Amino acid sequence: MENSIVKKYFGIRLGTHFREKVFFRVSHPAFHTMIFLPISIFLFVYAYLHSSMSIAWIGLLFFAGIILLYFSDYSLHRFVGHARSKKEFWKKIAHVHMIHHQYPKDVYYMQIPPVISLLLAGVYFSLLLLIFRNLYVVMFISAGFNFFYVFYEWMHYGSHAFKAKSNWFKAMQKHHLAHHYKNPNKYYGVTTRFFDRLFNT
Repeated sequence: MENSIVKKYFGIRLGTHFREKVFFRVSHPAFHTMIFLPISIFLFVYAYLHSSMSIAWIGLLFFAGIILLYFSDYSLHRFVGHARSKKEFWKKIAHVHMIHHQYPKDVYYMQIPPVISLLLAGVYFSLLLLIFRNLYVVMFISAGFNFFYVFYEWMHYGSHAFKAKSNWFKAMQKHHLAHHYKNPNKYYGVTTRFFDRLFNT
């Protein structure tokens, strides 16, 4: 049985299924904003106060984090959310995403569960640390990544829930809805069409 108080005041669906109890779902991107925006600010401010990098380098690293999120938006959606692997683990991951395709207007399936997002952010942070071997470099990149991840969640939610007004948002909304209602094997990008054009999807 769902916890009605939790659902009413926090917009969180716990559900009876084990997966939903652990990887709980939320109904609005404001919840992600409250988690990942403070993380982004902390990473940026801490690295800025303790490193001696120039403003130019800091800006470049922050922007690199945004680019990494752009690419993750496309690649994780295409190769994980729509995984065609026969292995049970990947099939289960893809199945969770397919629920969103089956119920595209269900607000509880419009966002990535926060626990999953935190785990992915931790994985990215660890991999970047292995690559660069510099904590402050990784913190600036991760600050950009987490900051833009908030934008990604709002974009995805808005593509389903908002009426687009600007020409740019209209184009992005049309692009994403084509993924749902025209061809689920194309139009993977939510925040950009660049990689769909690059890889002819």
